[in-house]
Amino acid sequence: MSTPVTACYAGHRFRYTPGLSPAEWYAAAFAHAWERRQRAPRAYLRRLAACGFFILLSLGAMLRCNEFTPLRIYTLFRAQHNAFYGKQRPY
Repeated sequence: MSTPVTACYAGHRFRYTPGLSPAEWYAAAFAHAWERRQRAPRAYLRRLAACGFFILLSLGAMLRCNEFTPLRIYTLFRAQHNAFYGKQRPY
């Protein structure tokens, strides 16, 4: 495993760990959006912006780590979608 990619934005920390399996990556991406949902369940635009920013940072980190694959991209979008709408589906 290589070193994690980290970034700080607006008081929040972003961390991408390369080499995670798809199930682990799903859990990490899901946890981010689910935490935002629990903090502010009715703040849809703020949560949508946070999810979108997380996706952009994740895609940039995937490019930097040479892990930009269709499976990883699908997993990222699926995890963010499921957590945003409150659907606890398995990977």
